[in-house]
Amino acid sequence: MRVTTKVIKTRIKPLVHLFALLPFLLLLYRLLNQSLGANPIESLTHSTGQWGLRFLLLTLGVSPLVKITGLKWLMQLRRMLGLYSAFYVLLHFLIYLVFDQSLSLDYVLEDIGEHPYITAGFFGFLLLIPLAATSPLAVRRRMGRRWNQLHRLTYAVGVLGIIHLLWLTKADFGQVWIYSIIFLILMLFRLPVRAGKRFLNAVTSQ
Repeated sequence: MRVTTKVIKTRIKPLVHLFALLPFLLLLYRLLNQSLGANPIESLTHSTGQWGLRFLLLTLGVSPLVKITGLKWLMQLRRMLGLYSAFYVLLHFLIYLVFDQSLSLDYVLEDIGEHPYITAGFFGFLLLIPLAATSPLAVRRRMGRRWNQLHRLTYAVGVLGIIHLLWLTKADFGQVWIYSIIFLILMLFRLPVRAGKRFLNAVTSQ
């Protein structure tokens, strides 16, 4: 079935918006109903950070999915998913800045110097800023090839996000392993064909 631009704009994108906003709305509902547990700020911080990473992985998953299914219209959803990743990461940082650090940049800088997991997360957040700022199609057209080069920083954001979660996690590493494996698979899809064949040959020959 051919998916037209009208169908994408009027049906598919509204559903994606609803799906992407649902975690935020649920968190807001739980906050208002005081059902976030003994430490609601910690719950909000962790949840928004994880949703930021999940949407980043979904964004990276669009291109491989198009290659597998041939559904090129899915590419029209990638920008939206990327912006929702930036949205949740921004919420994650703002909750940390406002409630943990009382809007003090001095405290933030001190935390960055003392805690490696915050260092990794903060640099991942900084890298997301130019990616979100250059997401409009008009900017992409003006930048040309430079846009693709800049947006390869998404891979670095993914690495930093997983490192941030890994160094933050103290006991249950299950989610970290899941995110890491998904990220690795998505990166393997981006290997050039020849490099991919060499990798597969090296693995199968062992």
